Amino acid sequence: MVNRTRRQTLLAWTFVSVLVLSSLALAALEFRAIMRVSQAEGERVRRNLRIGLDRVSRDFNDQIERVTRALALPEPPRDQPAPSAAEREAAYLQRYQSWRDSGGGEWPFVRVARAIRSGDTLELRELDPGSATYRMISWPAEWAELRRQLEDRVSKDAGGRAAPFRQSPGLLEFPYFGQEADGDRPRELEWLIFELNLDLIRSTALPDLLRRHLGDDEGLPYSVDVVLREAPEVTVFRSDPNRTQPIGASADASVGLLDISPPLFRRGGRPPRRERPTDLPGPPPGREEERGGPRRPPEEGRARWVLSARHQAGSIEALIRQSRIRNIVLTSALLVLMLTTVGALIWFTRRAQQLAAMQMEFVASISHELRTPLTVIRTAAHNLVSGVVRTGNTAQAERYGQIIQNQTGKLVDMVEQVLRFANAEAGRSVSRLEPFPLEGLLSAAAQGALAQITAAECQLETSISPEAEIAWVRGDYASLEHALINLLTNAAKYGSSGKWIGLAADVVRAGEHAMIEIRVSDHGPGVAAAEAKQIFEPFFRGRLALEDQIHGTGLGLSLVKRVVEGHAGTIVLNSPPARAATGAEFVLRLPAATEGVNEFANPTG
Repeated sequence: MVNRTRRQTLLAWTFVSVLVLSSLALAALEFRAIMRVSQAEGERVRRNLRIGLDRVSRDFNDQIERVTRALALPEPPRDQPAPSAAEREAAYLQRYQSWRDSGGGEWPFVRVARAIRSGDTLELRELDPGSATYRMISWPAEWAELRRQLEDRVSKDAGGRAAPFRQSPGLLEFPYFGQEADGDRPRELEWLIFELNLDLIRSTALPDLLRRHLGDDEGLPYSVDVVLREAPEVTVFRSDPNRTQPIGASADASVGLLDISPPLFRRGGRPPRRERPTDLPGPPPGREEERGGPRRPPEEGRARWVLSARHQAGSIEALIRQSRIRNIVLTSALLVLMLTTVGALIWFTRRAQQLAAMQMEFVASISHELRTPLTVIRTAAHNLVSGVVRTGNTAQAERYGQIIQNQTGKLVDMVEQVLRFANAEAGRSVSRLEPFPLEGLLSAAAQGALAQITAAECQLETSISPEAEIAWVRGDYASLEHALINLLTNAAKYGSSGKWIGLAADVVRAGEHAMIEIRVSDHGPGVAAAEAKQIFEPFFRGRLALEDQIHGTGLGLSLVKRVVEGHAGTIVLNSPPARAATGAEFVLRLPAATEGVNEFANPTG
């Protein structure tokens, strides 16, 4: 049996070791997989962000460019003079009316005007969308910088030098090239100027595009800034108005915005090659674009605005790092949970095995306990029947009858113990609760255990405080009496070497409630520290009881604990007690009765 138990223990620890090593290897592989998945996820998020930004840029540019191309005039052939200013104005109005009649969509501009050369100066004529006419106006104050730049170009054509070009956030200007007479070289005859409706762009156009191409089910996961390319300190749009810090260099990705090509549709020839300032938009689209071919991707270097995006987590790297940490924590938690589950399974299995072993020991013990009185009864009965007891020998017959009575009492006590345990298992350890005096309970318990105490040659010392003498308890009298008798008989069996048993009672306070404290102690060998936690478990018997072959079922203390707890009380083991070097002391605490008490009632209940 011992070798079998050792083999089972060794097998269990081997299984646990293999499981732990396998779990560590699995954790290492899982960590490696998480790192790879995180890296792939980061690349996927960056790629999707870049694709989304490109789509935002293309759609936004297309919305603006569609209108500018519809309103612009094609350049005249190279070998023909350009139409007059009046003819060009009529052509502009005709293109505007065609766009309006075709339902071109929402008007994205605050103002559309033409800056026309008039000698060395520039006249400004504004389009009135309602009447579809052009009218002469003064230059708006907010267009002063653009006016200066265009006049510098006129001055350069006249032999001067143009000042560096500076873009304005909401202004687009596209030159119209042509030659005024045969033999003249083509030059910029006028400029078509569009002032974008920035309020419409900030409130509707850009938010809609961002939600469409970058948003998810929870909204927009990115912070977005749009700034002027040549002056990054000028903010055109900010997705979160409450954010004060610009994205700047901390952007996860950026793309050019408002990359609008000059809306010129050449019918033939190209103006003479000239040196274009770096501030001008890119060259006219080629023939492939004219035929509806693939468009060039937006390029930040030629765009007037720059759109930058950064993830709300701080950056995509921070998002991936948070996701990686979360995955590692979840995986570790699952691994720990798995190991804990296996550990709990092993623990419960071993507990079940220990309980089964204790139950087998209980069966063997109760069988032994039953065999002794049954053998004595059977022998006495055989002697009576076989005539060993002579007829008329009354003293001998009485002695045999006393033996049978004593052994029958032991059988009844054992059966009663088992039945009480069965009732406790079924939740019936306590029946009717009634008030009764504590002093009567203690006297009855001492009287019930007197025979065992006397047989163990122990002295019972009783100590009851004045408060306890008049205290009452509300409970099941029979159950509490049996519990105290159990404790006293245990003290007689296990503490007989000390020849002393103590029974003390007092009233103590626990907060606002009065508690009755009962102490049963002895001067025996006490309880080993390793067994103290199991002393109240059913079927448990300590090493000393097994070695000294002390009779018992292992149910007594378990029954005592259930009875006490059924009365809303507690029981603890103090070993050794304060006043002895060895021994055990059991301390019961029961609630004192506070109502329905009759001090003149029968003390036996």
